Amino acid sequence: MTTTYNNLIAIGASILHNSGPSYLGGMVIHARFGGTLTFIRSQLEALFPLLLPVSAHAPDEQWYGGLDLGTMLQHGRPTYTHGVLQTQKPILIMGAERLSINQAARLVATLQKQPQKHRPLIIAINESCDDHQDIPAPLA
Repeated sequence: MTTTYNNLIAIGASILHNSGPSYLGGMVIHARFGGTLTFIRSQLEALFPLLLPVSAHAPDEQWYGGLDLGTMLQHGRPTYTHGVLQTQKPILIMGAERLSINQAARLVATLQKQPQKHRPLIIAINESCDDHQDIPAPLA
């Protein structure tokens, strides 16, 4: 990778880190699977040690929380889990281009219900090989 490319990633991540989610809300990074994506992810994990990677195909319980059936059956009482959107930790959405428009709209609507200063930072990774395939508009 060129020094210019590395510097751009560092500058973008630094801006994102210093301004926080209440100002920018997040960012979209277009990087195909491979060495570049691995490098970008390592840089983000170094900058945000509490970064929560989540697949675009994650079940609703991981995003929004809800009733934990396994724990409930084990302990004999209802147990609820918190979804990643309820944390203030930065969230890395891997394969964000695979989110449907409905999923993206629901994510955004959930985030907008939270006070702006309590919203998690969202970093969406677009891994598509097609330059014309982008993440769904509500998330962009």
